[in-house]
Amino acid sequence: MDWKCLMFQNNARPKAIFTMWLHNHGRLLTKDSLEKWGINMDEICVLCHAEKETREHLFAECSYATRLWNRLSEWAQVHFIVPNTWIQFFQLIIHHSKGKTASAMLIKMLYAEYIHVLWRERNARIFEGANREHEHWQGR
Repeated sequence: MDWKCLMFQNNARPKAIFTMWLHNHGRLLTKDSLEKWGINMDEICVLCHAEKETREHLFAECSYATRLWNRLSEWAQVHFIVPNTWIQFFQLIIHHSKGKTASAMLIKMLYAEYIHVLWRERNARIFEGANREHEHWQGR
């Protein structure tokens, strides 16, 4: 587990750290993984509406995710980590998160919060949409 450096001494919220842990273990149920279980659903990413939702797409390749990361990295002044592909992005995060420097601590926290915020936004769009559709059919 080369990403264990992301877990320790991370000042992100506990919910964000847990979401990151699930993500790093490949346990977040993206649409492509649900499809493998035989669950039939719209496979398009709800954040960009352009590509099939996979772990790689959602957290590194999606235009929404890229804009979010760019805004966070601009705010934190860590412009050297730019998502291109999931593997490159993840390796850069790990590389720059090692050690106890202020920069490493900031990147750990930013990354955990980034994963958490993206996952929550994705779920809000999916489930709020489902709730609105349910309410429509219930006559509300």
